[in-house]
Amino acid sequence: MKTMYLHIGTPKTGTTALQRFFYDNRSVLEEKNYCFPIFPFSYDDAPDVRNAHFLIKLIYDEEGNVDKAAFDKRFLEACDIIKDSFSRVDNVILTDEVLWNFLFRRNSNFFIKLREQFDEKEYNIKVIVYLRPQYAYIDSLYRQWVRMGRTVQSWDDFIADIPDRITVDYQEGVKYLEKSVGKDNVIVRRYLKQYYSGESGTIFEDFLNTIGLELDDDFNMPEEMANISMQNQYVELKRILNHQIENYNSPRNDLGNVMFRFACNTCSSMNYKEDNTTLYNEEQRKQLVDRFEDSNNWIAKNYFDDDVLFREESIRVGNKWEWDAREQQEAMLLFMGQMFIDREQELLERERNLQSQINSLKSKCAKLEHKSIPLVVRGFRKLIRIITGTNKK
Repeated sequence: MKTMYLHIGTPKTGTTALQRFFYDNRSVLEEKNYCFPIFPFSYDDAPDVRNAHFLIKLIYDEEGNVDKAAFDKRFLEACDIIKDSFSRVDNVILTDEVLWNFLFRRNSNFFIKLREQFDEKEYNIKVIVYLRPQYAYIDSLYRQWVRMGRTVQSWDDFIADIPDRITVDYQEGVKYLEKSVGKDNVIVRRYLKQYYSGESGTIFEDFLNTIGLELDDDFNMPEEMANISMQNQYVELKRILNHQIENYNSPRNDLGNVMFRFACNTCSSMNYKEDNTTLYNEEQRKQLVDRFEDSNNWIAKNYFDDDVLFREESIRVGNKWEWDAREQQEAMLLFMGQMFIDREQELLERERNLQSQINSLKSKCAKLEHKSIPLVVRGFRKLIRIITGTNKK
């Protein structure tokens, strides 16, 4: 029986690190009878290591309408590549963290579409999902949305009215998965170090163990964590800057957002300090714990034979981050300096490109001049012969 492992998130549970780990160890995985395929598709919102993105990423025509024919064509092309992978190995790994939040949205029929292409008599589809405490999940997701320019809301406004497109009721999501692929094919893991399997205490070993592999010396381990969170003062600075992007209606909005994000990320990384503070306060945290207690307990009972999904005593909870005028002033000054540096680097790069183009044009002109001189001389001699009547007929 061939097995497709579909890793669907949730977002902010080490997915970026896992995807890079799979990509960097493709040859190792192949030797162990597993494949992490990379498809020849490009997206404006996802890198190719999110290799399951083809399942939900819509394609639009020139008029801005959904091009279903193109979407289906890409889907079938991806399925052909997966089948080719299955001709070499027995196991294929697909991953995209946004699939979790698409379960109840458009294109959530991707399980049906996959099953139409991969008959259950020959192929098994197993879904893997990592869960973390809802308050930590929402905290991390809010930071990501601010960083990407997707919201201008303050934290308090955001958590008071959590967007519908964020699936935070884990029981609801897992029940949908059970309905789609069967309970035996749903694998739920807890995104907390104390719950990981294996001796390394890493999500890499936990995931490998989940799909039947061991973390041995053949695998290349990442030297640093991917997708390090932005520090709180820069999250707030970027949130304020998002107002500027939202109010400035221009095709350059995306570029401005990227520039702001890059500057904030750079400042945050260069001046990184260990910070255990959170955006949520104790009251907000407790409200979310109480709100999803029954849902989480259902997961604990049905998937871990436990009475509690996340034991509070095993979770390190930091203090709420508070606005500090001096800290924010320093962040603003560093941001402004970084923007000037980035702008200077951009201008220098443009100057180098222009100089390269000038040198190329000079070279072409020199070649044309070298070729044209004999032509001019021959033309001049012919003109003389015509004038003097010595031109040969």
